Amino acid sequence: MTFMMVEPKSVKLTAYHFDGNKESAQDALNKWPCYLIDITDSDLCKIVFENGTEVMPGNYIVIENGEPVIYSQSEFISNYKVVYDIRERLHTYMLLD
Repeated sequence: MTFMMVEPKSVKLTAYHFDGNKESAQDALNKWPCYLIDITDSDLCKIVFENGTEVMPGNYIVIENGEPVIYSQSEFISNYKVVYDIRERLHTYMLLD
């Protein structure tokens, strides 16, 4: 038997922040099978996926294994590191000039 230290593989995911406005909801409608519902007494709306998952304004959408996983801001920040600098990304790629 061989003893070894291991680390979990990193996974690259894309997250979407939903601010609740109709333009953001339209972007979601163009990407995924979902619909929007206006929030009463507000200019905001929420997104509802076909599986019944609701996305409220301020939530984050992460697609994991083809399914939407919804996080509040505090849950999202505690679970994910947002990568702003290309040097921190998992995979290298070429930038087009």
